[in-house]
Amino acid sequence: MLRGFLCRSTYDLRHAWASWHAQSGTPLNVLQDLGGWESVEMVSRYAHLSGGHLFAYARSMADNLDTVATN
Repeated sequence: MLRGFLCRSTYDLRHAWASWHAQSGTPLNVLQDLGGWESVEMVSRYAHLSGGHLFAYARSMADNLDTVATN
């Protein structure tokens, strides 16, 4: 019973670690090397991203479109 709990906790910790890295801007290929994954596809399974980190990029694009539209 305890062993299953530890394995689940280790999985959760690795998942959180990868997600925090990805949300902080660590490229997936770098994260792949850091975490020892064999493929970027596997990294993507661990590094689920929330939408919050994308707001600045979306805002930048909207600002650029506004500039183009007014010129």
